[in-house]
Amino acid sequence: MKHYVVLCDWAESHSMTNGVDISGVTHSLEEAKEIFNKATVDSREYAEKNGWTIYEDSDVCFDVGEEGFYALEHERFYIEEVN
Repeated sequence: MKHYVVLCDWAESHSMTNGVDISGVTHSLEEAKEIFNKATVDSREYAEKNGWTIYEDSDVCFDVGEEGFYALEHERFYIEEVN
């Protein structure tokens, strides 16, 4: 049986931290996309407000970061299929 995991790889320079968070796990890609869309709302607003660059924006990946400082300031949401 397939599972779909919604993940967020992130870094935050103010606290010098980074990590990977799980936003949800489902049995269907459609459910994963619903979780993905809800999980990216705040990141989309933050990116727009702070002038971050959008590197990818699809229905399975949203990757944003501060231009020139991506390693220190970014969020990358994505859906990964696992068995």
